[in-house]
Amino acid sequence: MGIGEKKLKLRKCMYLASLFASLICGHIVQADTIIAEPAYLILQGQSEKIESHGQFSVHLEGGQVQLSFDPKGQNFETVQIKIWTLNDRSDLLELPLELDKHGQFAAVFHPATPSISKKYFLEVEALDQNQSIYELKNYTFDWQLDPTSVSPQISEAETRNSVTTSETSSTVDTVSETPAKESSAVTAIAEAASGNLTIQNQNLLAGTFDIIISNLSSSTGIRSVRVPVWTEENGQDDLQWYNAERQLYGSYRVSIDKKNHKNGRGSYQIHLYYVDNANKTIGVASTQTTLSTTGKLSIRNVNYSAGTFDVVIEEVLSPNSIQSVRVPVWTSQDGQDDIRWYTANQQADGSYKVTVDKKNHKNGSGEYNVHLYYDFNNAPTQGIAATKTSLSPPTSGTISVSNLDLSKGSFDLTISNVNGAKPLKAIKVPVWTEEKGQDDLKWYNAQYQSDGSYKVTVQSANHKNGLGVYQAHLYYQYSDGSMEGIGTTSTSLSPQGKIEVANLNHQAGSFDLVVSNVSDSIGIDSIKVPVWTEAGGQDDIRWYTASKQSNGTYKVRIEKSNHKNESGVYHAHLYYEMSNGQMIGVTTANTRLLNQSEAKLSIENIDRQAGTFEVLISQVIFTSEIQSVRVPVWTETGGQDDIQWYEATRQNDGSYRVKIDSKNHKNGRGNYQVHLYFNYKNGKSEGIRTTQATLPEALPAATMSITNQNSQTGSFDVIINNITAPKGLQSLQIPVWSDKDGQDDIQWYTATKQVDGSYKVSVEAKNHKYDEGTYHIHLYLRQDDGSSVGLAQTRSNVTFSRKNVSARISIQNIDNTYGYFDVAVSDVFAPAGVSKVQVPVWSEVNGQNDIIWYEAYRQANGNYHVTVRLGNHRYETGTYHAHAYIESNGQTYGVGATNANVNFSKKSGQAFVDVSSHNGYLSVADYNALKVQGLSGVVVKLTEGTSYFNPLALDQIKNAQAADLKVSVYHYSHFTSVATAQAEARYFVAAAKRLGLPNSILMINDIEEEKSRINVNANMQAWETEMKGLGYQNLMHYAGASWIDVNGLGYAGPIQTSNFGISNFWIAQYPYINGMPTDQARRMAMHISAAAWQFTSRANLLRDRPFFDMNIDYTGRFTQ
Repeated sequence: MGIGEKKLKLRKCMYLASLFASLICGHIVQADTIIAEPAYLILQGQSEKIESHGQFSVHLEGGQVQLSFDPKGQNFETVQIKIWTLNDRSDLLELPLELDKHGQFAAVFHPATPSISKKYFLEVEALDQNQSIYELKNYTFDWQLDPTSVSPQISEAETRNSVTTSETSSTVDTVSETPAKESSAVTAIAEAASGNLTIQNQNLLAGTFDIIISNLSSSTGIRSVRVPVWTEENGQDDLQWYNAERQLYGSYRVSIDKKNHKNGRGSYQIHLYYVDNANKTIGVASTQTTLSTTGKLSIRNVNYSAGTFDVVIEEVLSPNSIQSVRVPVWTSQDGQDDIRWYTANQQADGSYKVTVDKKNHKNGSGEYNVHLYYDFNNAPTQGIAATKTSLSPPTSGTISVSNLDLSKGSFDLTISNVNGAKPLKAIKVPVWTEEKGQDDLKWYNAQYQSDGSYKVTVQSANHKNGLGVYQAHLYYQYSDGSMEGIGTTSTSLSPQGKIEVANLNHQAGSFDLVVSNVSDSIGIDSIKVPVWTEAGGQDDIRWYTASKQSNGTYKVRIEKSNHKNESGVYHAHLYYEMSNGQMIGVTTANTRLLNQSEAKLSIENIDRQAGTFEVLISQVIFTSEIQSVRVPVWTETGGQDDIQWYEATRQNDGSYRVKIDSKNHKNGRGNYQVHLYFNYKNGKSEGIRTTQATLPEALPAATMSITNQNSQTGSFDVIINNITAPKGLQSLQIPVWSDKDGQDDIQWYTATKQVDGSYKVSVEAKNHKYDEGTYHIHLYLRQDDGSSVGLAQTRSNVTFSRKNVSARISIQNIDNTYGYFDVAVSDVFAPAGVSKVQVPVWSEVNGQNDIIWYEAYRQANGNYHVTVRLGNHRYETGTYHAHAYIESNGQTYGVGATNANVNFSKKSGQAFVDVSSHNGYLSVADYNALKVQGLSGVVVKLTEGTSYFNPLALDQIKNAQAADLKVSVYHYSHFTSVATAQAEARYFVAAAKRLGLPNSILMINDIEEEKSRINVNANMQAWETEMKGLGYQNLMHYAGASWIDVNGLGYAGPIQTSNFGISNFWIAQYPYINGMPTDQARRMAMHISAAAWQFTSRANLLRDRPFFDMNIDYTGRFTQ
């Protein structure tokens, strides 16, 4: 048996089994097919499939589509499905899968159109308990429904069919109730029937098509052929049962019209049924078609002058194959005598276009008819749409005024954009003045111009020399004698003239009125100027006749003596007395005659950075001869304690100006009072006006420049000038870093003030990993109030020619009392970077039997430093040798050697402990036991804050002194301000005095509270000052290594040891968690520049007693 036969038999068996089960249960199960393969989810972002991530599958169960997800042992919280059939996902459905009792996620899918076979697209997204997302993409399955498995709904009765079909044959089992309005009975019986459904003669415009049924066959005979048809839209609400008509050669035909289906468009469902000789209805086959051909017509780019337009066809769609898109076009005039069929060309955007030219249509104007037709490859030509357009331009015309000449009493009227609805005979323009109606109306014929416009020139002489508003209308006179009004305009022929005030003399009380731009051609007999003052109305009015001047102007001299000697506002009107006796008002003017000086006072050019502004005195009017213009200025702060009288300087334009500098006013900022006084030559002085200026605080500012670039060492200087610090300058901070590897080499420099007032920072490549290339330099101002402001930034390019490793070694700070010295390695140059600096040291006595290789640590200034104690070298005296080695890029370079003579008079390095109430009561015997272990001193906690006193302090001190141990005391600090530091100092001293401790005793400030880091240097200085003021000079500070700036940890702590001296510090740092022997600590000698080093807090010195803190005394202050 072949593969195809096996599948067919399998499907028939599945179908019969489901049919049998349905009959028992009283309903039919569809014999459908799901074609789908199981698939596994993968972790989001992975490209390979890992099967342990759960399996997804689709299958039929009880005639329903089951979607299921097997977690395969993993814990998932949610599983979500997205399912769709259309490419644009417009029918996408989201469906959650629910966890069932078997531990699987499942859901039943109900399609929107269950009677149609379709391909479904699907995505799965699953979220596990770790919030990881697993997904399945690009999954599809086919749900194939037999066309007879679902029968159309007939009236209100229900028909349930389960049919397996193809176009050539089918095996059919039908169970049906009797349909309403149908006489034949349908019973459950398996029969063999076949038939083909074909769609022909589709007319998308008319909405019709034919159904052809061919190759009919049925073992029980065929009495009639029935075809139910309905549209997919709104289900089966338009269902129609058609009886097919037999054709000549044995086929059957049904003609479908959309009118019978609520004019529905889109997808039509078509099923085929036979009624056999036994009156049984048999479902045979099904198909579908569509009536959704579309096409959208639009008219664009209409060019009336050229006589063209474009026809654009969009949304060109059809179920049939379109061969061409054609557009017949004709004018409405004389029917279709000019019809022309155009073939549209497809455009880049998918639309089609035709350009229509009236030359192809007998140059017809007016209405154009445009239709759209599709020619199909497999169907007749169909009309799709129609529209209309017009090539008749709208009537238009614009009338405008130009060349208005008031002196000649004429103007031109220009008519442009001339388009008439009919052939033009003439363009008419009636014109008249508004005065006395249309008594001066005149009709003008416009003359054609070379540019296509028309023109009329209007003379006032043709209108009774009328002045004022002229009205002009535009009319088209057509060849058929009709007239059409097109537009209107107006203008004014008012008399022109200008009156101005000149030679205004407030001191003399006179001025001139000058009349200009007077036209002599409009019949002026004389020029009259009435003048009066505003005070008292027109009680002092006087009519003047202006006299003509040689330059063509007219002038009148006005003196206040002719106007009751009034001051203030004077009004002047200009009238023309015409030759016909008419008096015409032309224009007006006014001025002021003052009896008191005036001026405008204003503030300009405020420069907040320079602290300056300017006072401008303008529009100056003096009523007496001026001697000087003076401006007193002062700040509001402090009254007039900073008042300065300035004399303003006259400018070329007659104004006065003075510049104010805050330096003359105690550098005051804020509001400035500014007054204005005139001093006259007659000895009198007059206050004129006041104002005020606001001079804001200057903004923080500075300029930064790069100098002294050295390519040998890769160094340069940063110079800061022009510094403005309105809140005080505490420091200038300059962070510098290279472009290479970001800010991994950033160094913050503090600029140093120079003798010229500038500030400077020297930058060397060695402090920046010897990086070459671009260096970034920023400038920050730290002000006295603690605020920090970024001021400027720049860049510099660093290169260096030296490549060899070098340095300078020196011995410094030799102490012949306690026998120690410092070795400094400076001027280090290592372009590949410094991994380690080692300093071997030995005494000349007995060769190198005491040699020790010290590691030098980098200091804030870029140098490397190590302190050497003779105690580490058997206290040998005489010449000591020191060499320097630099390890760079995996190689070690010897870079220098030196020597010095060193002695000692006191041995250092004795051990001591510090105790508190934590250590409990310590007897004389306890202390003697400590002495046996090499201890020479004890530091006792005395106080803490301003309220705690060690209750065991008296016994701990007294018994230590009895055991002949050197005793010191310490105070545990909590201070966070100057005031609290002073208060704690006083509390510490009071406790010492109560115990009778001498002023010479070593008094120690133990600072380790995190809150005390704020302003720690100022507060520690306040503590010291208070202690010394109370009579205690022997002072020390205890701190962890992370608190001090020179610590070898690779970063600087907040305490600036240079403010207090490193030899006044007792430093705590524990190299090993469980401590170390005292001899080992002496050899290690950490923080040897300090007074002492606390190397452990876990010294087990007394049996069954708490641990002790152990320390090495480098200077003898704790033990001698």
